[in-house]
Amino acid sequence: MKNVPHLPGTSSFLLRDMIVPYFSNPFHFHPELELTFIVQGSGIRFVGDNIEYFGSGDMVLVGANLPHRWKNDKVYYELDNDLYSRAIVIQFRENFLRSDAGELPEMADIRNMLTLAKRGLKIVGATRQKVAKRMIAMLHQNSIERIASLLLILSNIAASNEYAVLSGTSIDQSYTRSDTERISRVYAYIMENFTDEINLQDVAGVANMSLTAFCRYFKSVTNKTFSTFLLETRLNYACKLLLSDSFNITQVAFRAGFNNLSYFNRQFKKMKGISPLQYKKQFLQAQTY
Repeated sequence: MKNVPHLPGTSSFLLRDMIVPYFSNPFHFHPELELTFIVQGSGIRFVGDNIEYFGSGDMVLVGANLPHRWKNDKVYYELDNDLYSRAIVIQFRENFLRSDAGELPEMADIRNMLTLAKRGLKIVGATRQKVAKRMIAMLHQNSIERIASLLLILSNIAASNEYAVLSGTSIDQSYTRSDTERISRVYAYIMENFTDEINLQDVAGVANMSLTAFCRYFKSVTNKTFSTFLLETRLNYACKLLLSDSFNITQVAFRAGFNNLSYFNRQFKKMKGISPLQYKKQFLQAQTY
């Protein structure tokens, strides 16, 4: 995982139109908020401890310093295919609205929405369609028009209820360079290995810390114990697997890193309020409408 450099000091936000064979960024985070609209592509999206499928039309607002990654399906990495991925991305600083205008009462809804974005927001419905049109139009606008469009986009999202919080974890701090590198190593290690047995001592070693110091450090960063973070990551991945017809409940449990089916069922129901089987059935029923 890497830390992406800050925006240029002369810019209040950055607009990019990325057209690539596949999304190549590893797990990364940065001090800017990021609004990503997937125009073309499919795969798995990681935001904090949330793991979901993504496809064309996917739209997510990621808060500052929240680790994230869009990883394409395997077919995108194969030779001799004519697939491509495209994303329109807007990055802007947290202080974008911290001016006289940003403190206006009329901006309160936007500020509140950006606070929620610390855990990542998935934008859906008519709001997503409206925002997507504005993002595409921004590619052909001058700098002043783009500022106005960004304010309208944030207003559109804040005024709607068509978004869902993605991650159970937010990161509210700024870090020194050494802290950034340590968090990056730990987060990347977890996300690459959570489906296998993870030894807490090994993770502490990745951070170059003693076991006790690491446990305190990890909770100070994520506001969760390591065991809770790992459990929720596995359960979120299990939710993704349950939406596929390829695996039964037992296979999902073991593929998500659980070696005890009863424990998996118990923890899943505690998190979601329903059993894994009920979760799968509800999704399949929704697909028939």
